[in-house]
Amino acid sequence: MKVNVKNKRWQEVVDEFVGSLQFGVVQITIHQGQVVQIEKTEKHRFDSKEVNSFKE
Repeated sequence: MKVNVKNKRWQEVVDEFVGSLQFGVVQITIHQGQVVQIEKTEKHRFDSKEVNSFKE
């Protein structure tokens, strides 16, 4: 796979997204060998004690 080497900004964005996640997904979309989109989906998880406190 050949990624656009002229613009390496996408690598900074991926590093930032990955570094800021505790649970989640970073998805990179590539068209014709170039990164065109980066998405971050973040999940927030709660332990059972926190979940039970919401029921009260």
